[in-house]
Amino acid sequence: MIRSIEHGFRICDGINALLLLLAKVAICLMAIHIVVDVSMRVFSDSVIEGTIEIASNYYMVAIAFLALPFIQKQENHIVADFFSQRLGIKWHRIMAIIISFVMAAFLTTIAVETMLYAIKSTARQDYIELTFMRIYKWPAEWLIPVSFLMSAIIALLQGIQAVARLWAHKP
Repeated sequence: MIRSIEHGFRICDGINALLLLLAKVAICLMAIHIVVDVSMRVFSDSVIEGTIEIASNYYMVAIAFLALPFIQKQENHIVADFFSQRLGIKWHRIMAIIISFVMAAFLTTIAVETMLYAIKSTARQDYIELTFMRIYKWPAEWLIPVSFLMSAIIALLQGIQAVARLWAHKP
């Protein structure tokens, strides 16, 4: 069972690496896009139409959401252990199991809801109307459910791994 979990984590690590790379590329593209737009405003009194819309509907969505599975894998969410700090190791493990499964359920719920929204957005071909062009915003809507679903899968694997460790009496 532990091998299956480790194999699942390896697959998730590969997908996480890709999502994190996309988030990093989004940061770089946003910086370049904005610098070029501001430079054009200052030096040639022209603009790149849609810079704000592209930054807020594409770059920022990628930056904000594509790193979530990485944070889940590293277990770097905000933690408040005020009530549990004096519990023994066995109770910490039990709490980790419960929290992992609750987190997986919560993230799955968010993934499903955002996927339904992305489906509707795609069906409507949602866009932003600018002066001379349209910017379709529905493609970026799909980044959110992918990110939450990946985070849910990781949380589920972490919960299963914690159960296996508890049964095997491993740290």
